[in-house]
Amino acid sequence: MLNFLILLTFLGWFRAVESSDIMRSACEISVTKCEHVQNKDCFGASLPYQQTAPGAFTGDVVRQNEIRARLQLWSALRRVPQCWEVIQLLLCSVYLPQCKFDGMANVSLVQKPSRELCDLVQTRCRIVELYGGWPEFLKCHQKHFSKGCLVSMNDIAV
Repeated sequence: MLNFLILLTFLGWFRAVESSDIMRSACEISVTKCEHVQNKDCFGASLPYQQTAPGAFTGDVVRQNEIRARLQLWSALRRVPQCWEVIQLLLCSVYLPQCKFDGMANVSLVQKPSRELCDLVQTRCRIVELYGGWPEFLKCHQKHFSKGCLVSMNDIAV
């Protein structure tokens, strides 16, 4: 009977660990590696983290200097204030996502961008649809956008 209780206790602990991993992984994905942020600035705001994983969500754009050039292309939206105030955060979280190394699991993890923020950006930045549309990796149906994975304005102070 004691062995049975120990087994039940272990299974309960295992389920708790398993469910916390599921919760954690809902807002994070593993990547090959993190790299040091070369320029701690994103649209004039200081990034509050040291590590990123360029290319985690953008596909073929994987070098930080390429990312800076791509981000610059979006700066024309400064002239659309209702769009600019929300798109900055989305672009920084997609192009330069926060990355951290989890030593316990021996894996690098990247924070997923927010589906809610993406939907808000799509609504407020309808002008993008008029001028060529959204690149595929910025379309909100993509699997890297997750509900409940909110990036706060404090995470990236824009």
